[in-house]
Amino acid sequence: MNLMNMPMPSKRSSSCDLKQLPDISMGNIVKTVSLFEQKRLRGFWPVYDERDGQRLLTVSWGLYM
Repeated sequence: MNLMNMPMPSKRSSSCDLKQLPDISMGNIVKTVSLFEQKRLRGFWPVYDERDGQRLLTVSWGLYM
């Protein structure tokens, strides 16, 4: 996990989905943030399970710093 190039978190757990994660196969580019440059960061990142080449959303995980 590259902590200097993390995808931006969503502000609410209800808006947390797989669209906020980069997808190399589709060329999806997302906004990123460095966890070392931010003094405070709150939000939710999606957690997924990859089976048969497809990503399935499992839970939304929040981080409060």
